[in-house]
Amino acid sequence: MTEIKEKFKVASNELTQCKNRLESALNDVDRKNSELQQKEQALNELTKSFTMLESENNELEKVKIRFEEQQSVISALHNQISDRDKTIIDLKEDKDKLNTRLDIAEETISNLTVALQAAQALHGIEKRQAAIVDQTDAVAEESLQQPPKKRSWLDKLLRHK
Repeated sequence: MTEIKEKFKVASNELTQCKNRLESALNDVDRKNSELQQKEQALNELTKSFTMLESENNELEKVKIRFEEQQSVISALHNQISDRDKTIIDLKEDKDKLNTRLDIAEETISNLTVALQAAQALHGIEKRQAAIVDQTDAVAEESLQQPPKKRSWLDKLLRHK
């Protein structure tokens, strides 16, 4: 019986050791389970952060697309402004040419006006000369057709001198 007691004692010690190891293993499992829960919680937080980052990234992409669209609109407007600037320059050049032509035309009109006035004056003089010539011819013809008038004694005296 001592042998049984001894075997019982050995078995009891082994059971106690086994129990201690089991408790230690359970503690390890609990500790690892706790660590796992902490890691799972951290993973959940990281997943939330990642989801938020994805959402922000999507918003940034949308902003980037809007920015690029606005840049293309701005570029198109710059091109339109450049085209209008060229048109304005061309119109200014055309205006300068037209102003030069207008100045030449005004000078020509002024010269033509002076020439017309001179021609009118000459024409008036020619008409007067023609009228004077016609009148002189008429007077000469009339005096040829009329018999000579008798001169008064005073006329004879004054012309005779």
